[in-house]
Amino acid sequence: MSQSTGTFCWADLTTTDMGSTIEFYGSLFGWQTVEAHSEDQHYIFFTKDGKHVGGAGLLTQEMVDNGAPTVWTSYIATDNADETVKKVEALGGKVIMPPAKIGDSGRVAMIAEPTGAIVGLWEADGHKGFDAFGEEHTACWFELATREPQTSLTFFKELLGWEGKTEEMPHTSYTTLTQGDKDFGGIIQMNEQWGEMPAHWMIYFDVKDIEASCKKVEELGGKICVPITDIGVGSFSVIDDPNGSTFTLFQGKS
Repeated sequence: MSQSTGTFCWADLTTTDMGSTIEFYGSLFGWQTVEAHSEDQHYIFFTKDGKHVGGAGLLTQEMVDNGAPTVWTSYIATDNADETVKKVEALGGKVIMPPAKIGDSGRVAMIAEPTGAIVGLWEADGHKGFDAFGEEHTACWFELATREPQTSLTFFKELLGWEGKTEEMPHTSYTTLTQGDKDFGGIIQMNEQWGEMPAHWMIYFDVKDIEASCKKVEELGGKICVPITDIGVGSFSVIDDPNGSTFTLFQGKS
């Protein structure tokens, strides 16, 4: 797949138990795994029909002791991580981790937009990112939840050229994100119902039978955080895997 600057190109999770992680996603989505090793951590690629669809890294005990969470992280493609990172702080964001080389795969950086939601940047070399996207059991949407959607939109518009169309709704708003003529994600305004939850990015995975998928989640030791909810264009449900990484299942209208 072509991964142009400003597009979401990859997603991976961190876990404290690689075995149960592989079993859960293999059973839920039919994913297989390809192992990769680095000096610092054990990392695997998830594949579907031989195509890369995501990854997982094992948290060491030291990482856990230092507060590292089990979490799904999304990555945005950039042709030049150094230049993109230089713009982040000038635009009101924060550099969490400066660009670092990951073998011959590419270079990674971690940033937070002005309201605090963390996302990765990926400058590809040997590893280009997703081989499949928007298909059944692959990533299909990326969503930022924040209390200041206009601040976030302005940041990403200046940083990556994103555009957004905002729809006001009772007690909240939703901004559909576009690059060129393609919708790829959204920004939802957090209200009082979100409580103390900080701003964050959410990854959505496509399913064709959300009821069956949710039933399987619970059978596999996962948790339904938000039950199946109809939103017109489809239905979603927010899930925790057995180790606490959160993601959303989405079934579009046929």
